This record gives sequence, C-alpha cells and structure tokens, in this order.
Amino acid sequence: MDSRTETKAGTWMDTARPDGMSTGDWDRYLRKAMRETQETRRRLAAHWRALTGLPVPVVPAGVLA
Repeated sequence: MDSRTETKAGTWMDTARPDGMSTGDWDRYLRKAMRETQETRRRLAAHWRALTGLPVPVVPAGVLA
C-alpha cells in the first residue's frame, strides 16, 4: 500500500503519514479505513434497495465532487 488516497473525484492525492506513526501502523490504518468505507457503501446500498426496491443508481465519478 502506498501513501496515496483516492478523492471523491476518483483522483489520487498524497496522504501524509502522521509524525511518529510507523509505516506498518499507517498501512493497517489505511486498510481499516478502506474496509469501513466499503462496508458503509454495502449497507447504504442494501438500505436503498430495501426502501425503494430499485437498484442503486450509479453516479459517474466526479459528478458529486
């Protein structure tokens, strides 16, 4: 894993590692954040389908940025 994160627009930017945090700790932190983001997206999609009965709308990258 590198020190970049994806922005809302689907572009990449450098992410500064906090002072005193080891590379391994930073990698674990980023992996955890990505898992939580993916889990949140899945939960929101499930709620959307349950409430509306419709598939989740796909918004092109950059539209909401």
